[in-house]
Amino acid sequence: MEMGKNKTKIVKFVHVMIILNYIILFAMIIDAGNRCFQDSDCPQNMCSPPFKPGCFYGWCVPELILE
Repeated sequence: MEMGKNKTKIVKFVHVMIILNYIILFAMIIDAGNRCFQDSDCPQNMCSPPFKPGCFYGWCVPELILE
């Protein structure tokens, strides 16, 4: 009986690992944003006024211009 429980745990572990690998794979493929290191790395045409592109935690995002 103990051997059957171990087989079940192994099968569950393998299934979880397969699912996690697919999630990681699709997360790397679906990289829809623009990566950046500084504001000048962002494309200038990505947003319209009153916003300007800015770098936030490595991603290009629209920033509101308050002047």
